[in-house]
Parts: sequence; structure tokens; C-alpha cells
Amino acid sequence: MELIKYKAGDELAFEMGFTGQTIVIRKITKVTPSGRYVCGSVTLNPDLSLRGRDSFSVLPLSAKPVTPKIREKRERQQLVKFLKNVSFNKFDLEILRKIKRLIGENETI
Repeated sequence: MELIKYKAGDELAFEMGFTGQTIVIRKITKVTPSGRYVCGSVTLNPDLSLRGRDSFSVLPLSAKPVTPKIREKRERQQLVKFLKNVSFNKFDLEILRKIKRLIGENETI
């Protein structure tokens, strides 16, 4: 199986945490002469597996190319996180009613 070659500036997705619940997207900052990829403080082997990862690390096992589906999943995570931190007490009643109608289309309150 031939490996895809990436270049500096290409984006890779990392599933972080013990269960991979958080997606982090990082750009490749450097490709080494041996074909390893550097994304900030993380170095990946040519097959995108994490170089030097120990079994107790919360770092990801590997990275994968960013796809539209991964971008959507990441955006969804960011929106849910944002909405969890919104203080709805400051909104006026009419706005709260509109929010309830929007949410009511997808979920029973």
C-alpha cells in the first residue's frame, strides 16, 4: 500500500482524549527528510501514526486527513461547547421563545 505524501500546510485531524471525543485540526508545519510530519509539538511517522507514543498517553494514536465530514463533526463539537456556556438568563423573553421553537423542531424540551 502506497502512503499519501503530505506537505507543509496540509491539515490533519487528531481525535483527542481517552475516547477520541474531541477533534483537533492542525497544519503540518514541517516534513522531515525521512518523511515524518511535524504538527507543532507532535511528530508523526509517514503512516500518520504518532511517533514515540506510550500506552498511557492521552495523545492520539494517529492522525488522518481532514475531510468535509471531519470538519462538520469538529464544527458540531465547537457549537455544542459554545451553547453549553451560554447564559440564557440575559436573553429577553421573545428571543428565548424563538430559541425554544428552533430547538423544538429537533428535540422535545
